[in-house]
Amino acid sequence: NPPKNVNVAKKVFEYLNTQQKGFIDSDWKMLKDLEFIPIQHDKLIKPRDCFLKLKEESLNNFFTYIDFGTKANEFLAKCGVREPSSNDFAKISVDPSHELWNLYGFIDSDWKMLKDLEFIPIQHDELIKPRDCFLKLKEESLNNFFTYVDFGTKANEFLAKCGVREPSSYDFAEISVDPSHKLWNLYVEKYPIILEKINPNLEKILNLAAPPTNSKFRVMAIKYFIDNFDKKYAKVYKPEKINIAFIPCSNFDACTKPSDCFTNYRCMIMNFKIIHEDLRSKAGKFGVCQNPNRAKLINRLIESPPSNTNVAKEVFDYLNTQQESFTDSDWKKLENVKFIPIQSANKLVSPRDCFLKLKEERYVLFERKYF
Repeated sequence: NPPKNVNVAKKVFEYLNTQQKGFIDSDWKMLKDLEFIPIQHDKLIKPRDCFLKLKEESLNNFFTYIDFGTKANEFLAKCGVREPSSNDFAKISVDPSHELWNLYGFIDSDWKMLKDLEFIPIQHDELIKPRDCFLKLKEESLNNFFTYVDFGTKANEFLAKCGVREPSSYDFAEISVDPSHKLWNLYVEKYPIILEKINPNLEKILNLAAPPTNSKFRVMAIKYFIDNFDKKYAKVYKPEKINIAFIPCSNFDACTKPSDCFTNYRCMIMNFKIIHEDLRSKAGKFGVCQNPNRAKLINRLIESPPSNTNVAKEVFDYLNTQQESFTDSDWKKLENVKFIPIQSANKLVSPRDCFLKLKEERYVLFERKYF
């Protein structure tokens, strides 16, 4: 003889709540499947088929809920009535026929609450939050790098309101695949597309082109930088201010800053770095000079003088081609610097402490004469 209306039911359930200590497990189990809770239109339902009222009023429209007051609800909770779980929300989210898809009555706080609720089912019966997954991309292969969902157009519209979105440039930038991972080859293959999605600013693309980035990706990052230089980077690229060693040298394993890289192979004798020959035609775009300036040349000569006469000849021959940029103060400074190797004495001497050979075979340091 279940109660026929909500007013009577409230009193009945409140009374039963005072008597529940005498109930045993089999009683609760039986009540769970018994139709004794009245709802609208004089209909009776089972405890397992309805829910306790939610604090978020607008969400109650999407569940069969009851509320007979605190005491009565305590009894009904023991019978099996509960608040909607993430599973219950998940069932709503994948049912396009449900009124939830019409998005009626939702307010900002509803969307905010749903954003942090685990109600979206993915593989292995796992539920995740909207903010932890993405909408499926048109580029099928790229979906391998993300946790994505696709429940159809209308369902996806709702999920987008909950916080599910397409991966952003930041999300693409966060992709990290280890060479041992099964996705490694796909990652390498799709990296140019991923770069387009990242849409990197100047600092980002230069860092991607520099060590310790894998050499395969450095090559692709350099190409992206070159291809997009005029359109995206020319106005903000100031080579003299770049402190990122991204320019490949003659050996691709070494990279350097634009200000420390040059095109004239002859300066290599002084251990200056030369831009890789594959990029020599782009040197002007990178801001790479042909030769080091006079200050760099003099400092290198002072800090790392040639170790023997054979090397010294090449160094001095090269410096002779650059002497037009030297100033009087440079020459004066060099007069007292020990940078000339004397093989017979196994030492370095300064220009003022040695002489040019007095025969037709002249050992010329520079065309400028000190003596």
